[in-house]
Amino acid sequence: MSKDRTPIDTIEPVDDYLWDGTGEVDPDVAIVEKLLRPYRHGEATSLQWKERPNLLFLLAAVAVALIGAAMYYQSTRPEELREPLRFKIGRASLSKDKVFVATKTQNVIELNGVDNTWYATLMLDVDSRVRVERADTLEAHVALEYGQLEAFVSAHARPRFFQVKTPSARCVDLGCQYTLKVDGKGNSCVEVLTGRVEFQHGDRSVYVPAGAICYADVERGPGTPRFKDCPKALLEWVDKFDKERDDKTRRTWARSMLTVLASQEIDKRHTLPVWHLLQDRDSEIAAMVAEGLGKIVGWPKKIEKPGKRVMTREEQKLWKARLASLWGEGWGSFEERIKQQKLGPRRKGGKRLPGKGGKQPPGKVKQPPGKVK
Repeated sequence: MSKDRTPIDTIEPVDDYLWDGTGEVDPDVAIVEKLLRPYRHGEATSLQWKERPNLLFLLAAVAVALIGAAMYYQSTRPEELREPLRFKIGRASLSKDKVFVATKTQNVIELNGVDNTWYATLMLDVDSRVRVERADTLEAHVALEYGQLEAFVSAHARPRFFQVKTPSARCVDLGCQYTLKVDGKGNSCVEVLTGRVEFQHGDRSVYVPAGAICYADVERGPGTPRFKDCPKALLEWVDKFDKERDDKTRRTWARSMLTVLASQEIDKRHTLPVWHLLQDRDSEIAAMVAEGLGKIVGWPKKIEKPGKRVMTREEQKLWKARLASLWGEGWGSFEERIKQQKLGPRRKGGKRLPGKGGKQPPGKVKQPPGKVK
């Protein structure tokens, strides 16, 4: 039985659209083409950046999240993962809760890591008593119960790493060298030589830059910081303000400070005490001081006249940035602290100890030990 065999070249194509784009459009093929068109030669690369912003955003968000998680873990990691540090006097070590009393001579206490990395040096005066509260690579705390010490903290130590507690305030290092005194009643005084510190008690915290001092009372906590060469005309009102409790009288003393600062004879560096009044609990004082500072040195950008209200933390920071150059720009610079560390801290009599370079072999500084309890 024969079959019908039609020559191939006589068969009419049902649809040429799939091959050369002519003829009636095939709906299914058109959809596939639309999906694949961006991937044809020459356009696939540009698609990755122009048509996939969501993917890039997702990758960036994941990277930020991983960095944040690593930083959080670093600050909250378990106690057993924190590497211990050692407080040493000569070759003797001071462990946690140990008390040391300097009896006959000034003593040198070194804070080093297990690999001999140097973190801090304490010059403890005669008739002084300290207690070790914590010593690891996250934070190091000591308590000065009475007497005097000079703290010399490595510029490589992060801010707030080293802290000294007294009965009236806690001295938090922000990268510096300072002296700290505690009298028999527990009142304290800090003088910052280089860098800066925070003096804290309860919810009150004051800022003490290089060249400034601050007194703290056992009952009231830290007073208002001022520079050592603060003019008597201004110092009188600062001391009265710190001791006063009546709101009306405190406003009078604050107004008197602004009047003195407005004088052409006063160096505007002495705005330091008045800046602290921006965080005063009395909104009238905060507003009055902001208005007065605005007239004396000009308002910072991004701050509107606030009226009678307490300044926000962000506004206080903007004011501090505005006044920092008047207080002495560079006192907290890393380069300045490195320069000071090359010189080393001072012993009594003006002689300096050897400077530090980040690492210091233990046991090189020898002195008659006091009493360890």
